[in-house]
Parts: sequence; structure tokens; C-alpha cells
Amino acid sequence: MSLLRENARLFFVYSHRMARWNQYLLLLLLAIWGGEMYAQKSVGEKVSALYGKYRNKDVRIGREDCAFLQRIAEGEVGRWPDTVAYQYHYLLYGVAVERDDMQKRFHHAEKALGMLETKLIKTYAFKYDVDYVDVCCKMGKCYEERGEMDKAILQYERALVRREWLLESEPHHNARRVKSGCLASLGSLYVKKGHNREALSCFEEAFAISNVDYKPGATDTYYPLRLICQFYMDGKDYEKAAIQIKRLIRFLDEHKAHVTKDCAEEYFRLGCTYDNMRDYKSAIASYKEAVSIYRQTKTAMKEAEECYSNLWCAYARVGNTEGFKEIKSALQKHFTAKKQKEEYFRHFWAATTLLPSDKAKPFMDELEKNFATLDASLQMEIMKLLSKYYFEQNNAEKCLTYCTKGIDIIKKSKLKGTAHETLGYFYETRAYANKASGKRGPAIDDAQNALGQYNKCKDKAASDRVTLLSCLQELYIENGDYGKAVVTGNSLLSIIRAAYGEKSRGYIYHALVESVAMTHNKEYNRAIEFLKGLKVTVLEVDGSRSAVYATLLRNMGRAYMLNGDKERAAAHLQEAMSIQLEKEGAVDSMTNQYLKELGYE
Repeated sequence: MSLLRENARLFFVYSHRMARWNQYLLLLLLAIWGGEMYAQKSVGEKVSALYGKYRNKDVRIGREDCAFLQRIAEGEVGRWPDTVAYQYHYLLYGVAVERDDMQKRFHHAEKALGMLETKLIKTYAFKYDVDYVDVCCKMGKCYEERGEMDKAILQYERALVRREWLLESEPHHNARRVKSGCLASLGSLYVKKGHNREALSCFEEAFAISNVDYKPGATDTYYPLRLICQFYMDGKDYEKAAIQIKRLIRFLDEHKAHVTKDCAEEYFRLGCTYDNMRDYKSAIASYKEAVSIYRQTKTAMKEAEECYSNLWCAYARVGNTEGFKEIKSALQKHFTAKKQKEEYFRHFWAATTLLPSDKAKPFMDELEKNFATLDASLQMEIMKLLSKYYFEQNNAEKCLTYCTKGIDIIKKSKLKGTAHETLGYFYETRAYANKASGKRGPAIDDAQNALGQYNKCKDKAASDRVTLLSCLQELYIENGDYGKAVVTGNSLLSIIRAAYGEKSRGYIYHALVESVAMTHNKEYNRAIEFLKGLKVTVLEVDGSRSAVYATLLRNMGRAYMLNGDKERAAAHLQEAMSIQLEKEGAVDSMTNQYLKELGYE
């Protein structure tokens, strides 16, 4: 009996101790789990707050916010999928550190889309679909920037399918905004693919959706109609462009937004369109309306400068000296107040040269008289502004005139020994203008002179030398000086390699041009070996099914063919043809030509 009592006592003590240990263990586990849950909630709340803070704002993240997100490793997603998943959303929206890093941005977009598709991000239905569509659009943008147009189109089409359902279930302005933006992006891709009818259909549908939300200043609501206007402008169909701009002006007028800066800008664009049509009287009427609205809305003169300048030039073209004097007075007052005398003389000079000769003399005399009193450095700056203006206007002859004047001013002044960069600029710009005019010899001389001046500038950017050397190499190739083209290409690649590396797009592009120069110079074996080395880089950077790789194969095929190795030439050209068909749906003319020369149809 005593044994039974002793056993009962021991069992009671043991059970009591086990219960206490279980309590301790439970408390410990609760402490661990509680800390984990608290940490998860804290991180989740902070990331969600950042997501809301930056999502719809085109601003870079703050340094502290960025550091916080960077500390959240990718492996954390497996632990806290419902909170850390927002990291990928946030980075995706183009406002974070990945803006300039395509590879990382694409990676985050892909991750976010995968999370949404598997519903790792658990939100209520409307928000889930909004996020899904936004991510699809961002993926489309990534593909577009990578040049993969067909994949980009597919992403936008996926977004539209989901958005169509969402628009019906939630007729919310945000749903309309995103669908309109998606259609506009899809239309822009169709333009690049040459599908003009489909593009215009997308733009029209986008405008029909977005215009119901118009409020003064909400330019995104009529952005699709602006794309239609731009479509016709880019196609130089100015009559249709004018019709669409007038349509947009009527839209603004109907929404009581005639006296707004938005409307003034449309009248300005209409004036530019009439300028292109050489209907200067209609251009003047449009510019005058724009100027009137700018004044009524008290728009800063700085923002209206171009409109005033265009009106000044339009008055000059029709010989309206009264209007010419009016705008001259307004711009003189504006630029004097800003202490930008060279800008005033640039505009004055440009407008005066457009006046009929019988009306230009008094203004030209005034211009020459005042111009002669200016300091040589100021005269040089005016010539620089004028040459740049006419170069951008594709007026090669006037550009040549002002470049030559600028060079003469420097050579005749004390600036000759110090203005190397500006003198280089005049020679370089004159080289481009001569090239545009088909004057290869003078263009080559000017490009060489520009390089000579730039070599005297220690801090001259590599990008400027690259642009100039590229132009010079093209001129040598066009002129049949292939040996000089190869030597120039070597110098060019050396600069790019040092500044940007061999895996840069610039290096690959110019290396391909260099291989063409070698082939033209009958250095076939050298071209083949050079392309073999470049092949490794292209495969690593762009992959084996890229358009760049197809170009490399085409160049190798050409070199093999001219070297007498028809079998290898055919193999490379046929592989290039396969990639081109896959990527573009068509074979380029050079690949076709080379295959025909080998006996392949």
C-alpha cells in the first residue's frame, strides 16, 4: 500500500514538473512566434506605406527608404510573402533605384507578375486586378525597351483582357485611366511595327475611354488624341494632322477649357503644322491665338518663347513688318530683362533673314550695327546658337554660313588660342552639314579639324569624340577610303572600350561597323577573326536569337563568301535569315542579296 502511495506521489511530482516545463516551452515559443509576427507586421506596414507613398508619383525614392528596401533580401519573400511581395511592386513602378537598370527592372517585374498570378499577394479583388494589369503594362514596357516588340504587344493584350473585365465590374476612373494608357502604348507599338490602321484604332478607343474624365490640366485624358496628331505629323501628312489638332481644340472648347495653357499649346502646334504646309497666313492666325491665350492665362514668357519666335518668323515670311516690329519689341524687352542679349540677337537674326529683301534692309542694318558692337565672345555665342538652330531645322546651307562666320570670328579675335572646344564645335557641325549636303570631301576636312581642336581639350567628353569619329568613319566608307575607315574605327573602338567597356551597346554596334569596313578593305580573314571574338560578347549580352546576333552572322557570312568559303558563308547567312524571320517576320535586303549571290533563292 505504501508502495502504491509512493508511486502516486512520484507521478504527481513528475506530472507537475512536466506541466511547468510545458508552460515554459509554450511561453518561449510564443515569444519567438510573437516576435516573428511583430517583425512581419512591422515590415509589412512599412513596405505597404512606401508602396502607397511612391506608387503614383514619378519621383525617385528617398535615400533612407531605398536603404530599407535594399536590406530586405529576396530570400525574405519565402518567409513573409504577403508583405515583402510589395517590395517587387514598389521597385517595379519605375520610381526606384532600378530605373536605369533594365535587367533588374525586368527581373522585379517578372517576380511581381509571378506573385500576382499565384496570388502570393493577397488583396481584395479590385485591387488585385488593378495591380495585375499595371504589372502587365510594366512588363510590356520592359519588352519594348529591349526591342522585343511582339512580346511587348502580348503583354499589353494580356492587360487589356483583364482590364476589360475590371472596367465592367468596377467602372472607376482609375480603371479607365489604366486601360486608356494600355491602349495608347499598344497603339504606339503598332506604329513601330507598321500596323497603322490598328494603331489608329487603339488611339481612338483610348481617347473614347479617357476623355470622360477630363478636367482642365488633365492632359493624360486627351493624350491618345495627341498621339493621333503626332502620328500624322511624323508621317508628314500635315493636312490630317491639322484636322486632328482642330478636333482637340474643339474638345477643349466644349469642356470650357479654351482659355487654358493646354489650349494655347494646341494652337501653337496647329501653327507649326501650317508652317510645315507653308500656309503662313493660317500659321500666323494660330500663333496669334496661342499668344493671346498665353497672355490671358499669364503664362511665363519663358514658356511662350518658341511661339513668339515662330510668329516673328511667320510675319517675316509674309513681309508683315508691323507684326514683325510688335514681336521684336516684345522679345527684346523679355531678353533684356533676362540679360540674354545673345538669345535676342539669335532670334532677331533668324527672323530678319526671312524677310523679303526690299523690307529687310533697315532691320539688317540695325542688326549689323548692334552686332558689331558686341564682344567677340558674344558674337561667337550668337553664331553658335544660329548654326545649331538651322542644323536642327535641317537647313544645311544656313548652318554652313553661320559655322563659317563663327570660325572667322574666332580666328580674327584673341579667342583663337583658347576657344578650342567652340572652334571644334563649328568644325564638327559644319562637317555634319556638309555631309547632309553630299559634300564628302569638305565634310572629311572639317571632321579632321574638329578632332584636332578636341584633342587640345583635356576634359572633352568621350561621347563627343565617339560621335565625331563615327561620322568620320561613315564618310570614309561612303567615299571609298576603306583603309582610313578601318584605322578610324580602331581609334573609335579604343575610346568606347576605355569609357564604356566591350559589353556596351555602343561598342557592339561600332564593332559591327568596323567589321564591314574591314570587309570593304578586303581584309577578309581579319574581319572573320574579329567577328569570332565579337560573337562571344554578343551571345553573352544579347543572346543567340537576337537581331544583333543575326547582323553579326550576316557580316560573317559576307566575309566568308568574299573569302571564297561558300559553305560557311551559306551556313551563317541561313542562320541569320532564320533569326530575322523569327524576330521581324521578314529577311533584310542584304541577307537576301548575299544568299542570292550564293545561289539560294
